[in-house]
Amino acid sequence: MPGCISQGDTAEEAVAVDATWITVALEDGGPIPEPVSDAYSGRFVLRVRKSLHRLLAEPAAKEGVAWTSSS
Repeated sequence: MPGCISQGDTAEEAVAVDATWITVALEDGGPIPEPVSDAYSGRFVLRVRKSLHRLLAEPAAKEGVAWTSSS
């Protein structure tokens, strides 16, 4: 939403700003963009050497960070 910046002490307060933006856009006859798809999983796959994989995976395991590998 162009020009819309929101923040609040709670998620509900931040979302209320979005609703206000939409109300003003409707009153002014401005365009309201379509929602963006949630088609992205957040997963990013990258091939690296086995030695680098180990250098990354071992500290991640010690810190309890989820680390999976697949062949």
